[in-house]
Amino acid sequence: LTGPDCYLCATLQMQSIRAFAAHRSATLPCKRVVRPSVPTRGALKVVARGSSFGGGSLGRSSQPEIGDRMLACLPYLLPFFNAFTYGRYLFYMYPMLKACVKPILPALAAYHSIPFGSLIAFFGIYLGVVNNRSMSRFVRFNAMQAMLLDILLVLPRLVESILTPPTSGPGLQMYAHSQSFVWIFITVWVVFGIVSSLMGNWARIPFIADAAEQQIR
Repeated sequence: LTGPDCYLCATLQMQSIRAFAAHRSATLPCKRVVRPSVPTRGALKVVARGSSFGGGSLGRSSQPEIGDRMLACLPYLLPFFNAFTYGRYLFYMYPMLKACVKPILPALAAYHSIPFGSLIAFFGIYLGVVNNRSMSRFVRFNAMQAMLLDILLVLPRLVESILTPPTSGPGLQMYAHSQSFVWIFITVWVVFGIVSSLMGNWARIPFIADAAEQQIR
């Protein structure tokens, strides 16, 4: 076919194809597509739980209880009692300072009257408090920090065991100053730890606090 006849034949074929496609789509059943429902952002609920540490206590964001604050103060008496003899030169030069510490002298005398009292107190705090996960992390942290302060006293004791203390001259003055420095150093951090614990704050002593946290994990 050529010319108009060919064009007419192609037109008829296209119309037949369209009619067949329309008839088939009308007879086939329609399938329903079910899409899973996605909840909106407003429907999502997030429940935040406070992280707990050893003993079930809350972390630093929570305020320690009164009982925990009092217990956290007691371990700091260990380094204070053991460092008390280093302040003898200060007590001699400043009678007012001696008057300030006079109320604790009976407790100090009772502490030193117990055989191996320092060793018993040290291991008692370590086993009964630091390793006791039933106690709050706040108490355990302060107990470990107080023990590390007490361990620092090994250094001046070691020096005294090696070197003979001078009895006169500039050597005696240097020795008295070094002894007084040890007492001031320990006392300042003990007071800082006790006051911070009573206020419910975490007393972080430089360098010692990081070591204490490593021990109570």
